[in-house]
Amino acid sequence: MEILISLLYFFHEFLDANLDLFYLLALVLIFKDFINSKKRNLEVIKYMYVIILYGCLQIVLNPDIILLRLIINLAKMYINLFLFVYVKEMIFDLKFLRNIVYKTSFLFLLFIPISLVFKVPMLWRMNDFVNSYNQTRLKLFYYEPSELSFHAALVAVLLISFLLLDNNAREKRKIILYLISNSLLIVLSAGMGGIVSLVLGIVTIYLYKLVKSFNIKRILISFLLFFVSVSTLIYLMYSKNNFYLRVVDIFNGKDGSVVYRFNTSYEVMVQMLQKTNGLGVGFGNLNTDLTRSIYSAYGLVDVISNSFMYFIGEGGIISIVTLLFLLLFLLRRIKKEEGILKYGLLVFIVIYQVAGGYYTNPVNWIVYGIICNNYFMKTKGERL
Repeated sequence: MEILISLLYFFHEFLDANLDLFYLLALVLIFKDFINSKKRNLEVIKYMYVIILYGCLQIVLNPDIILLRLIINLAKMYINLFLFVYVKEMIFDLKFLRNIVYKTSFLFLLFIPISLVFKVPMLWRMNDFVNSYNQTRLKLFYYEPSELSFHAALVAVLLISFLLLDNNAREKRKIILYLISNSLLIVLSAGMGGIVSLVLGIVTIYLYKLVKSFNIKRILISFLLFFVSVSTLIYLMYSKNNFYLRVVDIFNGKDGSVVYRFNTSYEVMVQMLQKTNGLGVGFGNLNTDLTRSIYSAYGLVDVISNSFMYFIGEGGIISIVTLLFLLLFLLRRIKKEEGILKYGLLVFIVIYQVAGGYYTNPVNWIVYGIICNNYFMKTKGERL
């Protein structure tokens, strides 16, 4: 099971971003749940009930909605919610999650030398016109380089948590090796969203650990880390490398990608809410020729490059309520003894979706399920 999940995590966008292999896994689990007369499907229907009703309301009030797109989008939401409920209710131990992370990290490590030798389109994006700072970017088998950055950074957040939770010197050496290889992947993919999310996730984990066990040793380590960070920043400033130049442009409002992800996406979302009286343009209907033509005057080129704004633009007021409910639900499910792992995960996944991604990405909902799972941090349990 661990090997299967690791392979799925590594290859799940291999066919296409819209034909995610985790969807196929979820369909198998949904069918299995139905055959075994489990109650997970009933719980998902409970969550989906209001959203489905709202989708029907959108059909009635918005004649421009493409019905097939709405149905497909609601089906994706159902699949993602099922994955969330399944992972939330799974009984497994921390070793099970650790083994998945290790096996995934090994796959990443294995493909680093392969990708450096074979610079082919399947593994690399050449002449990237979107990112003018790094035009040759590693993507491995993901849809785009930023997705590789996200996936490698998510694994790195978990590895950092394991590093702080583990007292075994051998395990720590293995974790550090995998952290180095994952960091190299993030650098080669040049994904700013993954980098920022990773940094904030690590800071959250470390601050939680510092507050929980405050002592002189940790204060000294904190000063050392601060010194290393400042030294690195000074080096980047004087070296004038692409990463530093991009950060400067971001703060000066000159980075086109960041401007589109935040300023333009926000303006388009607001216009969508105003023009539809808070109803939204319809689930699954943002990425259509009609919607792009209507909102192109406000800067919409393809889609809104922000998971939450994308969801709000399509779902209107109900999406805002849903997101607030989801955030509160996640926070309430984190117990004090689980904070060192789960708060870092929560900050990471939220920040990344602010920076980009899609709310129908199943990995997001699997992470939500891990955050809400109350078993693996305290029991060996049964591996499902």
